[in-house]
Amino acid sequence: MPSGRKTVLVAEDTADLLQLFTLVVGLGGYNTVEATDGAQAVEQATLCQPDLILMDIAMPVMDGYEATRRILSNPVLSKVPIIAISAQTSRRWQELALEAGCVECVPKPVEPSDLHELIGRYIGCNA
Repeated sequence: MPSGRKTVLVAEDTADLLQLFTLVVGLGGYNTVEATDGAQAVEQATLCQPDLILMDIAMPVMDGYEATRRILSNPVLSKVPIIAISAQTSRRWQELALEAGCVECVPKPVEPSDLHELIGRYIGCNA
């Protein structure tokens, strides 16, 4: 990956949304790394040490709550902002995501411009 560019890990199990989020992040000038389940998210975060993580909550193998807790328990990753994204309709998922350590919760669907603004808010513009 080119040096100087910030990296965003996109953890999403729905292929179309993974592609959309990755495209939006890439168009913002950031490097992207993908994970399609919570266990992959933990593994990829450990390997690439991203500047920010977009974390789907309902994923196979390991949900986003547990993946968030495991990522943030790593001293090297403990300060990485994690934004929870979910299509769940109850408010409880947001409470659980914040308790797990997410810095913000965003309900799906999320507009690309809102996603770009969120990323910029936490790690600055890269374009």
